[in-house]
Amino acid sequence: MRVPKTSITSFKREMSSSFPSSATRQIDDWLSFVVRMKVKELDLYGGGYCLPQFVLSASSLTVLKLRNMKLEAPSPSNFPSLKVLSLSDVEVYSKSLQNLVSGCPIIEDLHLEKYNFGAPISLRVSFWDHILFEADLRTPNLVFLHLTCFAESNISVEASQQLEANLYVRDSSMNKTSYYDLVRLLSNLKCSKKMTLTTECESALIIQKGVRNMSLPPLPNLKHLTLKIHGRLTRNLKLQESLLWCAPSVEAIEIYAS
Repeated sequence: MRVPKTSITSFKREMSSSFPSSATRQIDDWLSFVVRMKVKELDLYGGGYCLPQFVLSASSLTVLKLRNMKLEAPSPSNFPSLKVLSLSDVEVYSKSLQNLVSGCPIIEDLHLEKYNFGAPISLRVSFWDHILFEADLRTPNLVFLHLTCFAESNISVEASQQLEANLYVRDSSMNKTSYYDLVRLLSNLKCSKKMTLTTECESALIIQKGVRNMSLPPLPNLKHLTLKIHGRLTRNLKLQESLLWCAPSVEAIEIYAS
C-alpha cells in the first residue's frame, strides 16, 4: 500500500516576551518539521526569536508573517511561491532585508512595519508582473527606495525627508481612475525631496485638469525631479504644467526621452 504524501497548510506560533533561550531548539525543530512537510503559510510572533536560515529556502511558502523577531539573511532567500510577506517590528539590517525581498519573484503583498532599523538603509524593490503591489513602510532611517509598480499600487511610506525615491510606473495607458491612483501613489511618497520617475509614455504624467482640481499636489516637498520617458515628447507644455502642479516647490527638473 502506497503511503500518500502529506503536507501542512499553515503553522502559527506565538512566543511571549519572556521566551526562554532554552526553548529555541524546540521551535527550530517544529519549523524544521513543517518546512519538510511543505508548509504554505507561516505566522510567527514574539520573543525576539531569530528565524533559522533553513526557513529562507522554504520553497513551498506562499505566506510569511513575522512579528517581534530577529531576521538575518546573509545570502538571497529562495521563495519562488511567496505571495505575501509581512514583517512587523522585526530586527533586520539593510542587506538582510534586501536579500529577503530579492528572493520573492512573484510577491503580491509586501508589508514592512518597523520604527527603527538601527542604521540608514537602502531598499530596492522591483516587481515586473501586473500585480496589486501593497507596501506599508515605516522606516524613519530609510534613505533610498526603488519601486517598480503600477498606478493602482497601494504604497504608504513614512521616512526621513532625506529620502531619495526611484519610481517606475509601468502603466502604458491611463484613464481618469488611473490618474487619481497615480496622484494617491505619489502623495504617499511626499516625504521625498529627490525623485527619479520613469514612465512608459508622457501621457501617463499629464494629469487631467479635473483630477488636479479635485486633488492636492502630491509632492509638495520635492526639490529635484528626474523624469525618464520611454518614448517621444510631443506635449511639452502640458507635461510641464502637470509636473509643476505635482511638485510646486521643485527647483530642478531633468527630462530624458528615448
